[in-house]
Amino acid sequence: MLLLGMMILSAGIWTALEQRLSLRTRLRRRFPVLGRNPWLVIGIMFGAVLLTGVILLLVSAPVAVYYAVGGLMTGTVIMLLSGNDSE
Repeated sequence: MLLLGMMILSAGIWTALEQRLSLRTRLRRRFPVLGRNPWLVIGIMFGAVLLTGVILLLVSAPVAVYYAVGGLMTGTVIMLLSGNDSE
């Protein structure tokens, strides 16, 4: 779900950039092969979206592990400090 959200976000950013900078016409002027092959453009855009999603996932995974380990350590300390009240 997180990856899907990141992909949608990066697709939105790509669309905003394309509209703002008229990226499509600039790319077609610079690389004429893109104008003849629309599947290449779709592939490049899909690859950019996937790459952005993977990068964001790699950045967010260590943060999630950090919070998980912190939660485990905090829970362990609380358990140790609370002692054994069963007796």
